Amino acid sequence: MKNRWLSVSLVALLVCATGAWAQEIFGTITGNVLDSTGAAIPGAKVTVKSMDKGLVVREVVSGPDGFYAVPKLAIGRYSLTIEATGFKKVTISDIELNVAEIYRSDVTMHIGSIVETVTVEAAALQVETESAIAGTLISGALVRELSLNNRNYQQLVSLSPGVSYGGGDQLKSTDIAKAIIQAHPNLKGFFGANEGSIIGVLNAAKELNMAGKLVIIGYDAGKQQKDAIRSGLEAGAITQDPIGIGYKCVEAAVKAMKGESVPKNIDTGFKWYDKSNIDDPDIAPLLYD
Repeated sequence: MKNRWLSVSLVALLVCATGAWAQEIFGTITGNVLDSTGAAIPGAKVTVKSMDKGLVVREVVSGPDGFYAVPKLAIGRYSLTIEATGFKKVTISDIELNVAEIYRSDVTMHIGSIVETVTVEAAALQVETESAIAGTLISGALVRELSLNNRNYQQLVSLSPGVSYGGGDQLKSTDIAKAIIQAHPNLKGFFGANEGSIIGVLNAAKELNMAGKLVIIGYDAGKQQKDAIRSGLEAGAITQDPIGIGYKCVEAAVKAMKGESVPKNIDTGFKWYDKSNIDDPDIAPLLYD
């Protein structure tokens, strides 16, 4: 029960998280078109070309304030061509756009013939100024090439600045949680993404006398976690629905054997449980010890 299917775990987590944010799989290129004095150039034509496909994928026009935005672009390499009457054409090449990235490219145009072209190479690295979200991109090359214990891709999160990975190990997770609590005295809560991690958080909260001072949310079940919820140390947890998993699997298999279409993604359900409903008949059978 502890090692249920990863795909089902992701479905449950994503369903739970939809109220907080939407998963973004595209990128955006945005910026301002200005003249050499810094004044806005409205009506400039911005052409976006995919360097991977060799095709023009979008054309937009800068607004009255010179601002342009090209959202919903697939990840990849792009070039921009900016044209405005009375100004030299500007081409910006080798823009590397990643998932959920807002790539800002402000353009300064100089007076001249539109047949003249100024070519600029895109900056290789940008400081994120368009969003308050902090994130790290882990490329497919890193996933393929780095040596990982048991090929567990979750270890890659430790490559992100400020991220510590407990790997589901209770002792390691306890040390990490204690270090986080001590470094952030105003910390309000914790979410443990698996049983081992949440037990580490519970251990840290007890050892540092933080019971009742942190909102602790867990995942899955287990005796220690259930006891913590009953005692009030843990606010509650999310559990998968093993009955739903089995039912949906059999249902999908039968449909496939009959030649019927099967959805690419199947929601097998999840449950939130806390002190008030942990013993309810529709919750209790889903929780292992």
